[in-house]
Amino acid sequence: MRIVHVIDYYQEQLGYQESHLAKQHAECGHDVFVVTSNLFYPFNDYETLYEQVLGNRKVLAGNSKVDGYSIIRNSILFEIKNRAWIKKLIKTISNLKPDVIICHGIVNFSFFRILLSTTGLLRNIRIIVDDHMAEDFISNKFVAKAFYGFFRIFFSPIVVRRSDKIVAVSEVTRKFMEINYGLPSQIINYIPLGADLSVYYPSDSVRLSMRNKFGINNSDIVLVYSGKIIPEKRIEFVIEAISQLPERNRIHFHFFLIGTYTSDYLKKLKSLSNYGINLYIQSFQKDPEQLADYYRMSDIGVWPFGASAGTIDCLACGNIIVCSDYLPERVSNNNGILISASDSADKLRDFLIEIFSDRKKLSSMKQNSFLLAQKEFSWRVISQNILK
Repeated sequence: MRIVHVIDYYQEQLGYQESHLAKQHAECGHDVFVVTSNLFYPFNDYETLYEQVLGNRKVLAGNSKVDGYSIIRNSILFEIKNRAWIKKLIKTISNLKPDVIICHGIVNFSFFRILLSTTGLLRNIRIIVDDHMAEDFISNKFVAKAFYGFFRIFFSPIVVRRSDKIVAVSEVTRKFMEINYGLPSQIINYIPLGADLSVYYPSDSVRLSMRNKFGINNSDIVLVYSGKIIPEKRIEFVIEAISQLPERNRIHFHFFLIGTYTSDYLKKLKSLSNYGINLYIQSFQKDPEQLADYYRMSDIGVWPFGASAGTIDCLACGNIIVCSDYLPERVSNNNGILISASDSADKLRDFLIEIFSDRKKLSSMKQNSFLLAQKEFSWRVISQNILK
């Protein structure tokens, strides 16, 4: 089968969903292509947080090959609101003669150009689209209301009529698509993000060697966060919870921050950790194997606010998960707790005390995370399900 993934911005180095699906489809013997722009995603603070990892945001247009699939980068005509108009998109896809087109993102130029071409150059090709939206990308409420009203009236019928499969990557996204896009719930398929289980898995030997490297006792509790270390993630919530622990317990907790960061926010976190907290700052781990080693060393992954695919990689390594109530499916096996926007750090503090004093519960919840990953979050299984 010839499969074409279409996405406005593609960064294979960051290990996002589209990279894993393309890799898994190629490993299953399909001919796989990713058609995208010659730009990386316009992240906030790109120069501060991402340039050290990705390099210049603009890359050369042209073709390349990685992990058994081809990446075709075309130049753009313009971009607006983190959406790009890719030049010669339809002609490029048509020339590849795909059996299936998988579009990543509903509200973008590429998807609608493809839908409008299904009666022309792209007729008789199966169209699958997934979406990750969980909150408005339009900050002005009046504009957002007008946009989604227009979308529901004029574009949703086209999406329903010309898409063969519509996918939401979380239950929150499914609700967002129902409410804002006006798509019927019964036609939205929930297929989650996943983990590469050949990379992310528990290892007692790695746990011991990594803890020895940092001088951490095997009976101590290690918390880990990976991703952007920025104010929006409210990482101080975790530090505040640890600081509230009784001193006799607090010395046995260690908190690792792994990722790119802004200097001012990092200074704030370090100042908060001056109250006897074992805080470790590690740079972004470009190699997934190295990141997996940090997860294997840990007991609890913490992402209390915002969404992160790192939660799934972390639970696959057998860690308890503390995450936003946006993502209930990731703690659905008695393997963690959910944090809402209104929760205080007391909730996490009380949970840490409970886990520290009840090692059977700690061990059981860690095992539950591993089992949940095996059952629900394998990229190999997900890549097959999306094609069904």
